[in-house]
Amino acid sequence: YLINLGTSWWLQNYFLHVRRARAAYGVRYIPFIHDLIPIMTPEHCVKRLTQDFISWASGVFAHADRYLTNSEASKRDFLAVAKRLNAQVDPDDVHVVRLDADFRKPAAEAPMAESLARYGLTEHGFVLFVSTIESRKNHLAAFAAWIELARKRGVETLPTLVCVGNRGWLNDAVFTKAASDPVLREKVMMISGVSDPDLANLYRACRFTLYPSLYEGWGLPVTESLCYGKAALLSDSSSLPEAGGDHVVYFPVGDQEALVRELDRLMFDDAWRAEIETKARTFR
Repeated sequence: YLINLGTSWWLQNYFLHVRRARAAYGVRYIPFIHDLIPIMTPEHCVKRLTQDFISWASGVFAHADRYLTNSEASKRDFLAVAKRLNAQVDPDDVHVVRLDADFRKPAAEAPMAESLARYGLTEHGFVLFVSTIESRKNHLAAFAAWIELARKRGVETLPTLVCVGNRGWLNDAVFTKAASDPVLREKVMMISGVSDPDLANLYRACRFTLYPSLYEGWGLPVTESLCYGKAALLSDSSSLPEAGGDHVVYFPVGDQEALVRELDRLMFDDAWRAEIETKARTFR
């Protein structure tokens, strides 16, 4: 068996080598499908990526004997894409292997004070948003919520929104907005290249975490947040209800009023936030 737990859509002539292995050794090919983002949400990807991904998906359908994927949502999307591409896939051949994991054991540890000082942060003085910086992750909705809450509550009362992640696709609007609005210049921090020990401390020290993504295959930052027992606010999109279960707070994807309302409650209602943290600590 050749079980590919990573990705292969970017490897030239990948399926040629799979065919050769099958012919020479009778190898059975089983890919792990992490998501169908370039096909399901092409508006959040560059055109060439979507084209390459469709070509790769066609190769998967032509060569795979079984399939692994990370969520029931990804399985549904995979079967929908198979239908769109006229591929015959038995749903019983698609097996879900969830990405639950324990992130609380970094290879090395850093003192909390050093991590916070490195970024000029204070304990419980910030909300943590971990993701690649790209349109699909919905930073603009988070920014709009901070602007609205600053109008409602006063900018000085708000925690800082700390966005941790490297640049992805189609993010010009995110950085332009962050730089142009006075509230965001004061209350949003965009950082990348954060070490695992520092990230662990950011999770431990944040007031709560935010993940308003428009589409996911799983949502590893949700798992990370729960591992640290932090309250989390998520959209209810795609796989996120599987990742968060009943341990987190949700808002309907695309409902800006609900996002602002739930952010306000988690920011300023300490008893409510503690109740959600208690739920988070039951995560296994």
